[in-house]
Amino acid sequence: SSAEAKDILEDLGVDFRVSVLTTGRWPSPPPSCEIQLPLPLQRLATCFASFYVQQHRGRSLRWCPAWGQCLLRANANTSRKELVVSHFQALVLLCFNTADQLSYEEICKATQIPDTELQLTLQSLSLHKTVKLLLKGSKERQIRPGETFSYNSAF
Repeated sequence: SSAEAKDILEDLGVDFRVSVLTTGRWPSPPPSCEIQLPLPLQRLATCFASFYVQQHRGRSLRWCPAWGQCLLRANANTSRKELVVSHFQALVLLCFNTADQLSYEEICKATQIPDTELQLTLQSLSLHKTVKLLLKGSKERQIRPGETFSYNSAF
């Protein structure tokens, strides 16, 4: 219900906007992977899906995380940063709200992002020339099992 959605939004302190694309206007999306959203976001997505199905009978809703983006607000040291990131990048970064350092396997388990996508996501967050949001345990470009990542508070 809309009351439930308002409660979730207030509890989370987030602004939630969804763009619904019809398949007749856009190319068919690639097969979507099942990612693991944090529990509050799962509740919000479920609430929106219920609302959408009630409003638009006969239509189905499919989430395409590879096509979305998120605006994350991060408090880094004494400054506040706004980061426009992909859903995959957001899921990985949110893991560091509760830990300063995580292994590749811990991130994979927490997010359920497929290996290929997770490797690309971690590379984009840790190997960028000017903005390294995560620090990678090794200097190699390749992401290997057992690799550790830590939040870069100096970014």
